[in-house]
Amino acid sequence: MLRGLARPDEALVAYEAACLCAPELAAAWANRGALLLERQRPDEALAILDRSLRLDPGQAGAHCNRGTALRVTADGATWNAFAEDIHGTLLIGKLGDRLIEIA
Repeated sequence: MLRGLARPDEALVAYEAACLCAPELAAAWANRGALLLERQRPDEALAILDRSLRLDPGQAGAHCNRGTALRVTADGATWNAFAEDIHGTLLIGKLGDRLIEIA
């Protein structure tokens, strides 16, 4: 809510508190990483998004934001390697036990 109200500094503090209170909550880490990316802090965002994806690798938004952070921080070879690695396997949703993939 704070993020949507253009209060990003307060939102970041709230996300940090959520990560401390519920470190197993992948969404809290993903939101924190997305906000860090928006605040032009891609190196920090990358570490936070990695943590989020370790907790729940099926988060399409976190994968997308991680890719953006890599594109901003990495050299071309690293970005290309990452893009090839995930090409065709990005999870975009779950239907019961069945995973949906895009190619």
